[in-house]
Amino acid sequence: MPLYPSQQEILDSTSGKKNVAFYVGCGGGKTWLGSTKAMEIANPFTLVICQKSQINDWVNHFKDNYPSVTVTDLTKLKKFTIADLTPGVLVINYDLLINRVELLKLRKFTLLLDESSMIQHSNTKRTKFVLKLKPSNVILLSGTPVSGAKIDKDEGLIFGKYENIISQVKLLGWNITPTSFWEKYVNWEMCHYGEIRKKEPVSYKNIKELNAKLKELGCVFRRTEDIVELPEFDDKYFYVPTIPECKKMISDSVVYIGDEEIVADYPQTKYLRLRQLCAHYNKHKAGVLSDLLDSLENERVIIFYSFVPELEVIKKVVGDRPMFQINGDVKDFDEEEFARPENYNAVVACQYQSGSRGHNMQAAKYIVYMSPTNSAEYFDQSRGRIRRDGQKADRVMYYHILAKGSIEEKILSNVSKGLDYTVDDYERDYGKDDN
Repeated sequence: MPLYPSQQEILDSTSGKKNVAFYVGCGGGKTWLGSTKAMEIANPFTLVICQKSQINDWVNHFKDNYPSVTVTDLTKLKKFTIADLTPGVLVINYDLLINRVELLKLRKFTLLLDESSMIQHSNTKRTKFVLKLKPSNVILLSGTPVSGAKIDKDEGLIFGKYENIISQVKLLGWNITPTSFWEKYVNWEMCHYGEIRKKEPVSYKNIKELNAKLKELGCVFRRTEDIVELPEFDDKYFYVPTIPECKKMISDSVVYIGDEEIVADYPQTKYLRLRQLCAHYNKHKAGVLSDLLDSLENERVIIFYSFVPELEVIKKVVGDRPMFQINGDVKDFDEEEFARPENYNAVVACQYQSGSRGHNMQAAKYIVYMSPTNSAEYFDQSRGRIRRDGQKADRVMYYHILAKGSIEEKILSNVSKGLDYTVDDYERDYGKDDN
């Protein structure tokens, strides 16, 4: 597949760089950027580390487009030595990586991390393992740094919420200590978690200097719109009545629904309970979802939800239609199966944390949001599941089911602007408790 001119421009701008990071919006062709760069580097081995759901995509991508390259799926090899491995592309997922200690002996290879934000937490076993690897070259792929951020093609990252990129810049060759990075480039604020106060990073500072250093390290920031021509989109909003228990929760911190007592002792708990009262406790939403699915009876539909009990509501409404799930317990979604003609009216139920990244769903052109996520990143990424390169429709649709006049409207307003909705936002909007 020929690259878009904007993709070729990105590769040209990093020509000669030993290490690169392609921070590109979802659907912007990171797979092609990463694989093309890896083939240009031409080390004996390329080690691709990705999410479990993307193993087959990466294996097939290299097999289909680079037939002269040997591709080995390391998830199918429980034991091996480096001498056993044929030069070419090796693919493994983050979860299995730490059990393949033989890879610490690998040399003369290119390390390609798909969704490199998976190593942003420095104390996890996966991050520590990745940092022990000895690659000759590094390619990082992620859309997270550009989610909810303002990007300029020439200047790079202008502003955006903080993401811990320390482990990633170490791989790129910047040996700055976390303390030095935080002091020089990060804004902090004191956050309240009930009786606990904690200092949290919130955004970047000294942006011009930071961008210059990141550019020197081989980092490229691009919005999806800067790379590919995306289909048009439209958002439609369906409002249901807010149940009386929401108002009572704000004033009394305890409500009863049937025999169930719902208590909220601290602001963060009340914030969570209000979201739940607007989600699966609001019985009006099932009716709207039913009407929407009836109107889209011959269409594939993606449904995003926040809380586990919402899934039961979705299942009842979906009924006999083919259904896939992506959540913490079940991940049976398969891109090829979803796109088969017999699944013309299939539904995918996605919990935000599990389904908003790393899945290609452009066989559908409709997304329904049962409840809004409070994460700007998850919101942005979820929209990119269908509005991405490869979408054949001229327009995609996003349907939002919201409790009228509730916290859900405030949450959606924030994330639509690229801002998380936090406990501090809740206290600003509803006042601080005396607890």
